[in-house]
Amino acid sequence: PSHQATYGATYWDWTHAFSGMWYNDNVIDSYMKLLYKRRDDKKATSKDPSLVVLNSKLYTALCARGYEAISDWVANVATNAADLVLMPVHLAGMKHWILVAINGAKMTVTLYCSLRIRHDGVLQTIRQFMIDDNHNKGFIAFRVDDWTFRQDMETPLQGNGEIITNRAWRCGGI
Repeated sequence: PSHQATYGATYWDWTHAFSGMWYNDNVIDSYMKLLYKRRDDKKATSKDPSLVVLNSKLYTALCARGYEAISDWVANVATNAADLVLMPVHLAGMKHWILVAINGAKMTVTLYCSLRIRHDGVLQTIRQFMIDDNHNKGFIAFRVDDWTFRQDMETPLQGNGEIITNRAWRCGGI
């Protein structure tokens, strides 16, 4: 799979999303791609912030199989240099989506969760991902200690606040 999110949501995917049941990876990838396309449609110039949207399966694959398994997915992405890298993260145990934003200009990684639950482990995984990614690409000068890793605890809360019948949270954060 490519590192870029792709359009691939089916009628079934959207039916479940709009019925309030859940957002699956196809819906999330389609939304990320729309964000990217919106920037392109505005005829972005070199003065506009650079934007990279990552595939929704990247974080899961990173956790399950390690950096080597996803290194091809990010081979052409400068995670430390892009103005904004958006990484959707599916927390399978919670059936919940969160968003990680990597801001190269500000040297910050910010995690957004619409349940405001702490996800320090995710931030640690992203920290190690950035170390591995920059090492793999030969960026010797990259110093992860110069970066700030934080969770935004003022992310708007999901409106439902309850578990729905299929035991999945409605994900409003992304």
